[in-house]
Amino acid sequence: MKKILYAAFCLLTIQITVAQTYITGNEVVPFDSIASSSYLPINGRIDVHQGYSQQKVLQPGLNEYGLGPVGEFWMYDGMLINLITRTHDNPSKKIDLEQERLASHPEINYLHGTTPNRSIFLDYFNEIKTVSNFEVLIRYFKSDNDKYFVIQDNLGRYIIRGKIHCQPTDRVKAQNFIDTLLESITFD
Repeated sequence: MKKILYAAFCLLTIQITVAQTYITGNEVVPFDSIASSSYLPINGRIDVHQGYSQQKVLQPGLNEYGLGPVGEFWMYDGMLINLITRTHDNPSKKIDLEQERLASHPEINYLHGTTPNRSIFLDYFNEIKTVSNFEVLIRYFKSDNDKYFVIQDNLGRYIIRGKIHCQPTDRVKAQNFIDTLLESITFD
């Protein structure tokens, strides 16, 4: 009898230690607890470690000693979607998306007496727009493999920081997909 109980205990312990983790991070809440999207089904999430491994493939310069995976991950059409969803501490103090847009805008550094190279501005895209019941800041360098967006619902209750990682050949596809993804999101 002791052997049977010990074997059952070992099996349960093994199952617990290999359980998949789908969300990680300080004060991160599941996306599906506040919103929904046909592109982000709960059964379509991938394990955070698998997501982080895929992120390192798509972003080879990723720091091995960084914070590690945060949020939730999905794969869609060869692109990795990473969302960090949090409830806002004080809904009356919504984040200022315009301020965040200006802070993330590229700068031009040049020596006095030389002509500044403004090509970086041609490569950079950012906009703030309203989609159904939320505002969103979209920003990225067209030549980069990562496309960022920040969503804040109109009531200021939630904020979602998202990133789409893609292969260099899929940059335009990722840029176009952001709008499709945003149009599919509805807050509960």
